[in-house]
Amino acid sequence: MNKDYEYKHNKIRVEGIALLKIIRHAQECVVLDQEGSGMVVGFGVNEVLEITNSFPIPFDNENDSNYDQKLSMYNLEMRTKMGLIQNDYTQAGLYQIFLNDTFINRGNLENLFLNQKMYPENVLLIYDPSSNMHGQIGLKAYRLAPDVYRDMLENDQKIRIEGSTKLVSDGLWECESSANGRVNFMRLLEEVPIQIHNSHLCNLMLHDIVDSTDKVPKPAANDFSVPLPSQEMLYSNTPELSNVGSLEQQLKSLLLGLDKIHDLQYTYQRKLAGLGKSSTNEIRHRDLPPIKLEMALCSADMNSFCTSLSQMAGETVGKLMLTKVIHPSSQLSNN
Repeated sequence: MNKDYEYKHNKIRVEGIALLKIIRHAQECVVLDQEGSGMVVGFGVNEVLEITNSFPIPFDNENDSNYDQKLSMYNLEMRTKMGLIQNDYTQAGLYQIFLNDTFINRGNLENLFLNQKMYPENVLLIYDPSSNMHGQIGLKAYRLAPDVYRDMLENDQKIRIEGSTKLVSDGLWECESSANGRVNFMRLLEEVPIQIHNSHLCNLMLHDIVDSTDKVPKPAANDFSVPLPSQEMLYSNTPELSNVGSLEQQLKSLLLGLDKIHDLQYTYQRKLAGLGKSSTNEIRHRDLPPIKLEMALCSADMNSFCTSLSQMAGETVGKLMLTKVIHPSSQLSNN
């Protein structure tokens, strides 16, 4: 592959119907308290990757030995049916639903590489339902950094030629770019900007819905029934300054990441010193070098949590400054 490889699509446009299906799937996952995933379909136009539709993937059944085969047949059947009804059926990537949890892990890295190996422009959409409580979409798109993708592809070809049983992700850190410092935990994945797009018909429909809310009939003077809650009662006029719930989840995940890094370092030091107890699991993984990759993935997760915390702190400070400006003016107007 060319060493100056670059992706063709630098932007992603998600249709409203695809996002609504992801949100509906996320609501079901929140009720069932489990993670969810699915597939997105679309096509590329110039520098933009259009994601026009999505459908969920059945929940992973660990006891079913034929799950992977059934999943492949399910994906093929869904895409075939989409083609029959004149919808886009070209695979554009995957989506996953996480609730303040880690998404940068070995499994996602390998799945993303396998998808990009077949379709290099595929992306991974991450949806966080908790972000909606703070007025954010909570939808982000990621794909492998060009250096990482190129190195994993070269390493995969090398493994196929040599017939080695080593995992592709384990051999990532033996490549040239890792030794030269071009690959680190902050450059494993790159985020692609997302734009939500609705058709003209949907925009007209939303405009009519907003207009209809302003025409709510007022109760008559002789109406003694219990009034329904009005829009002013449902939506408070005061800004929501507290992000305690989300802040607590982010800090909890950050502390878990620190504990995991400490455990990895402690295990690695004991292995070097020869003090670790031998077991079947350790013997089976003795020849694999997971320390560098696991440390990088965990560090990447912690970096994303720190970024979210800084954004959350910035939003809170902005709200406090806005409240400080508005509060004196409201007092003067009352006086």
